[in-house]
Amino acid sequence: MWKEIPQEVEKPRYRVALFGGCANDFLYPGLGRDLVKVLNRLGVEVSYPMKQNCCGIPALYSGDKETAVELAEQNVAAMLEGNPDYVVTTCPTCTMALQRDFVDHLKDNPVWAEQAERLAAITVDISGFLVNQLGAGEIFKGLASPEKVTYHDSCHLKRGAGVWREPRQLLAASGRELVEMDHADRCCGFGGSYSFTSHPDIARSILADKLADIEKSGAACVAMDCPGCMLQIRGGLEKQGIAVRAAHTVELLAEMFD
Repeated sequence: MWKEIPQEVEKPRYRVALFGGCANDFLYPGLGRDLVKVLNRLGVEVSYPMKQNCCGIPALYSGDKETAVELAEQNVAAMLEGNPDYVVTTCPTCTMALQRDFVDHLKDNPVWAEQAERLAAITVDISGFLVNQLGAGEIFKGLASPEKVTYHDSCHLKRGAGVWREPRQLLAASGRELVEMDHADRCCGFGGSYSFTSHPDIARSILADKLADIEKSGAACVAMDCPGCMLQIRGGLEKQGIAVRAAHTVELLAEMFD
């Protein structure tokens, strides 16, 4: 699909590479399109290195470190090949892999250690990039959308990458009415394969608490910055018949340019 996405950015402010991650690549390709739309409107050119692979977190968390290290090497080479100004992600788990795990995997390898550090230094979650590098919290003002929205903090994004203010700034700047749910930073129960192979009963119980907090907020939409959380929460809302839509922050921003 990548070759079919038009980009016309004159004199780009930055050239960034998108690390798609498995969920963006295979489950939500439209999310990648939305990211390109938003960044292009803000004067940023986006590339998608075709040699990138899974970030390796599923393998690592399953005890297969050898595969995780191999994937780290593949991804470091792929993402740095075009010498981007930044590497952006739509998945907090991938963010932590590129910022933290690749460095740990390759720190004792003289061939890869320095490159892993370089990749870590330029990798940033998309909401963080929009606010901290582009100042988009101000740019979106005036493009009003009156929708009432609440926000779910993904575990790796807030506790790992330290990003939680930025998505809220973007949502508020877009004209939406932001209402905080109870326990906004409590896990949704997804946890990768945890929810459907390891402990699905526990995951469903955690999800039920999250859905109750979302419904109680009175919001028409729950935003988040993790495709995995979106899969979990959207599925739960639909199964329970709760009339609240679940969307990635980038999707909501892209709607303003339709």
